[in-house]
Amino acid sequence: MANTYTAKGLTEYYGENYTSMISSSAKDLYKYQPSKAKEYWQKGLSELGKSSLTLKLRTSDSDGGKKTGESLQSMLETQRPGLKLMVTSVPSKTRLARRENCEFQICGLDWIADFGDPISFLELLTSKNSSNYGSWKNSQYDKLIAASKNTNDQEK
Repeated sequence: MANTYTAKGLTEYYGENYTSMISSSAKDLYKYQPSKAKEYWQKGLSELGKSSLTLKLRTSDSDGGKKTGESLQSMLETQRPGLKLMVTSVPSKTRLARRENCEFQICGLDWIADFGDPISFLELLTSKNSSNYGSWKNSQYDKLIAASKNTNDQEK
């Protein structure tokens, strides 16, 4: 199970895998807690005044894209009572164009680091990153990422 946003084995620091250096307090944030997920799901439905929710997932019409969509649909609908995940598979060029125009509810993103540094993954979520298709914004996160690029202190 993944517990970081960065790829395992991407880089080492003094011979130790970068992802294994995450502090124990941060690991607690990523701990798999199915009961908490169920609780938050029910709370979210309640706040919306709904007993069910339909979401749309867009995938590529490749075999891999379709299988990923079917797997996610099965897992999520089984684990989240009241969730209906509608999977739409379209040609890759269409999916990419719609993703870039933010015409989606849920859409996957493949990423391969173009250099061996965690920042290749971490900066994807900054407010102004062109690959931040979900338009997530957090000014504190942006500041931390910017600061990380301007220090030579490896301990930070």
